[in-house]
Amino acid sequence: MKFIAYTVKGIEDIAKDEIKEFFPAANIIELESKAIIFDPKDDDFDRLSRFKTIDDLGIFVYEIVYTRELNHKSLAEEIASINFVKYRELLGKFRSAKPKKFSLTVSLPGLKNLKSNPFKDLLATVIAAEKGWTYTEKDHTNFDIRVFLGDGKIYVSVRLTNESLHKREYKEFSKSGSLRPTIAAALVRLTTGMKHGKLVDNFCGSGTILCEAYNLGNEIYGGDVDAGSVEFTKKNLKSLDFEELDNIKLGDAIKTTYPDNTFDYAISNLPWDKQIEVESFTGLYIDSLREYKRILKDKFVMSLLVKKPELMISLIGSVFENVEVSKIQLSLVGQQPEVITVRSK
Repeated sequence: MKFIAYTVKGIEDIAKDEIKEFFPAANIIELESKAIIFDPKDDDFDRLSRFKTIDDLGIFVYEIVYTRELNHKSLAEEIASINFVKYRELLGKFRSAKPKKFSLTVSLPGLKNLKSNPFKDLLATVIAAEKGWTYTEKDHTNFDIRVFLGDGKIYVSVRLTNESLHKREYKEFSKSGSLRPTIAAALVRLTTGMKHGKLVDNFCGSGTILCEAYNLGNEIYGGDVDAGSVEFTKKNLKSLDFEELDNIKLGDAIKTTYPDNTFDYAISNLPWDKQIEVESFTGLYIDSLREYKRILKDKFVMSLLVKKPELMISLIGSVFENVEVSKIQLSLVGQQPEVITVRSK
């Protein structure tokens, strides 16, 4: 059986590696922007539902080559003609769904002649008439049909799980600018290489990075200058049965109380100035780097999600010596921040 995994743009390779880790025999059929089509060779629902870097996972149904001649009506009719009864039966191997009910998740960004919302309304009407099913617009926990635009193709799938995989039970408390858990998990995998160690986040916010790092077996520490963020982090970690809450401290990221050479890894989502006002990116970056240099071991890996990557890279060169620097661009909340990863040689 073929599946399609949906990711944040920029972390596709990390998600692919996670798929291969969970399913070593998996065949990666297509690696697209924000989507991976694969055959795991083993339809183990428990493992399929435990991916951490994948936003959503669906049973792959159909693909349509996108052309300018496609219009709302012809596309809706083509999708409605699919034998979805067959895919209801396949979904039934993994979970139950209310009979004769369906919902839609449609993502067709940037297409002038195919706007997502008008098309979604039309498709709902056509499928309801074709199949005799009831459309549940707001309830996506049933038989959810997803229509997604990839690189020149439109993919149709059916959501495998009741809810999106990016949702986490621990994330009960969050603030503006809170990082999506799947991105946090990708940052942890990228930074640690799945080796366990002492990890710090001096800009912990709501604690998403620390929660994902703890779930992956790391010894975690962190803090934030905002008291509310520290409390949210502690509450989210407590829901994971994390007991060392004194490891999470209220304090300034540029002047922590950690001893020199303490940590193997550092990961932070630095303020972007969209959710949190930043007076000077140069000052924020340079002071943060100096503090991280002090508290990191000689052999370390650090990943920072930043709005101004070229500035960060130039400042890294003035603070650190004998390091390798790489970057990954993400597409996130209408912006394109980059992950800058620094590795000691």
